[in-house]
Amino acid sequence: MAIDGVAVLSNQCNEYQADIIDSLAREVVLVPDRDRAGAKLVDDAIEYGWSVSFPEWEKDVKDVSSAVDRYGKLFVLKSIL
Repeated sequence: MAIDGVAVLSNQCNEYQADIIDSLAREVVLVPDRDRAGAKLVDDAIEYGWSVSFPEWEKDVKDVSSAVDRYGKLFVLKSIL
């Protein structure tokens, strides 16, 4: 939400959530949290045919929201894409 995206708020994305996300008719780019739970979500992204981004942020930046707090929204969006 910190970058005007959507979040599944879990470490897994079910088919219902994936259908809703796909219905938005936009390119989907998953930015997983930097932990085991995030790694599990990458498997779901691959299953649904979504892109995955691993931005080069400092190691203590765990997720998108933390990145926005540290670097600002514009930098974070550019680093994801």
